[in-house]
This record gives sequence, C-alpha cells and structure tokens, in this order.
Amino acid sequence: ITHLGTPTRRPRLKAAQLQTAAFLALLETYHTTSKSPQHYAKMLGMTPTHLSRGTNQAVGHSASFLLSARKMHAAKTLLADTRIKVAQISRDLGFSSAGYFTRSFQSHCHLSPTQFRTASRGLVP
Repeated sequence: ITHLGTPTRRPRLKAAQLQTAAFLALLETYHTTSKSPQHYAKMLGMTPTHLSRGTNQAVGHSASFLLSARKMHAAKTLLADTRIKVAQISRDLGFSSAGYFTRSFQSHCHLSPTQFRTASRGLVP
C-alpha cells in the first residue's frame, strides 16, 4: 500500500523475461560445457527459435550471443587471474580445440588470449 492508501502492484514479469532468467541460470551452471543453444532450449522445454526470440525480446540479444558472451567472460577472468595455459582454458570452457578458442576469443576481444593476458596484467609485451 502506498502512502496515499492505494495498493501498489508489483510488476508482472513477462514470459520472455522468465525464460531468459531461467536460461541465464542454466548458463551459470553449464557455460563450461559444449552445450549449444539447442541443448539449453531442450532443457527448458522449448524450441531454439522460441528461446532466441525470448532472449531477444527480454535483453536484446540472441541465446547464442549470450552463451558466447558468458564463455568469453569466463575466459577473460581465467586469463587475467590465473596462469592456466590457454589450451587448458579452451578445454575447460568446452571449446573443440585451442585454435577455435583462440579465433573466437580474438574475434570477440580483438586480442589473442595471450595478448589479453599480458594487457590485463599491465605488462608490456
């Protein structure tokens, strides 16, 4: 109830927001696997198209983009905060090869994983 005595309503979450929240929760658990958006959609009981439409509506990005962004965030954290080898990070994040990981990382960050690691530590290459 507001100070004027009229009841306040909690905003109702739209279905797309609820779906996206469920998807993001799954991403936190499984982002280190090689699961595709199709796997996540199946886990949520929906089609991949429905999942991507929902994430686009809720946050403005596709499920594939969100999955890739979560993996890149994890990669950046591991590169900046650990001395784990790039090949191991690649395996730990479910990439099929270190080369594919490096190309994906470079496409996303415009630096190779090694260059990112060096830059994140403030070192001159």
